[in-house]
Amino acid sequence: MSTNDGRIPSSIDGTSGPNSGSTSAQLGYQLQSDTVQVCLDTVDEHRRGIITTSQATITLVKLLPDPTSTHALNRYTEKLDEID
Repeated sequence: MSTNDGRIPSSIDGTSGPNSGSTSAQLGYQLQSDTVQVCLDTVDEHRRGIITTSQATITLVKLLPDPTSTHALNRYTEKLDEID
């Protein structure tokens, strides 16, 4: 599943969108949006059997290494568990 269907956080820190501030805020939002898409793609690759649970988990940890992203990491790994 490569679209955000509302079950997984769409941003790491609650940024509301590209019109929420300065150019650097817009860049931050785009980076978050890109990260979310890669996380969703990782979950989808696992769902389709392309990668293992361990490979998906390692990818997610690399994408979300910051302690402030723990909630998002938990949500994505819950999705992996649901698939298994």
